[in-house]
Amino acid sequence: MAFYRFGDPGEDNVIHLRMSRKGQPEQCKAPRCDRDNPAHGELCGRMSTKLCDGPKCDIPICDLHSTSGGKNVDYCPAHAHLAPPKLDLTEAQS
Repeated sequence: MAFYRFGDPGEDNVIHLRMSRKGQPEQCKAPRCDRDNPAHGELCGRMSTKLCDGPKCDIPICDLHSTSGGKNVDYCPAHAHLAPPKLDLTEAQS
């Protein structure tokens, strides 16, 4: 049984979900967003959907804290600099 921070940063909703022991996702281990209430912890605490693919790192991260590095490659905030730069298609079409 786990408590998760829920919603957009600053909404400060916390929910409790009861799931099977094997099916329960971990909480996001990235630092909380600036607008999140620190009373609920210094970590994000949202439901994780990804694991960081950085070197020697596999912390669980939520959608808000993940940076895509390509197909099935995601990085936590500490390794976001490893992601390739995004292409600006509006400049390429001009």
